[in-house]
Amino acid sequence: EVDVAGFAIASSFGPLTLAGGLAKFDLDPPLVGVEYLGMLKIGYSTYGIDLFGGYAHPTAPGGAEFASFFAFGVLHAPLGGVPAFFVTGVGIGFGINRELHTPTIDEVNSNPFMLALRASGPAQDPMKQLKDLRDNIKPAQGEYWIAAGISFTSFVLVTGEILVTVQFGDGLEVAILGLARAQLPDAAFPLVSIELALLARFSTKEGLLLV
Repeated sequence: EVDVAGFAIASSFGPLTLAGGLAKFDLDPPLVGVEYLGMLKIGYSTYGIDLFGGYAHPTAPGGAEFASFFAFGVLHAPLGGVPAFFVTGVGIGFGINRELHTPTIDEVNSNPFMLALRASGPAQDPMKQLKDLRDNIKPAQGEYWIAAGISFTSFVLVTGEILVTVQFGDGLEVAILGLARAQLPDAAFPLVSIELALLARFSTKEGLLLV
């Protein structure tokens, strides 16, 4: 038989860039089935759109089947604000029957949603993006989440991202992820690089409040 495990595309037409991918993965035990994950990045000058999504219809150990879906999108554009806090992008997403992995402080910098919020967008490696999504957003019956974030600059020198996630189902979990960096004299050839990460979590399931 013939099957398609996935494909990826990347192309550039002057100021227009395009990168995308779709991959098929086997679900991890105890779930049985496959899932499909996809991403698409479109960029034009200082504007861009990043889209991520996944769908699965797994079978649980008891034989019950359920649908699992998530989507996350980011708009990159100079949206405005004061010089101390100028918004350069907004993102929003949700998950149905999906468990969202909350990163540790060491994982904030590599979180796929935080990478998507960056003004430069995700790395030009669609398959790596899809594997990261698979590791961070797994099918889980009865788990739901919503997420929203922004990217910003402060006096042009500092760039950063803020992401808020709310997960509910087996308890309630609220997380705030933040990242700010300054690269001098510029990001292309930095002689000095300073970065600050923030992670705040509240979980009723774990009985935890952490900053």
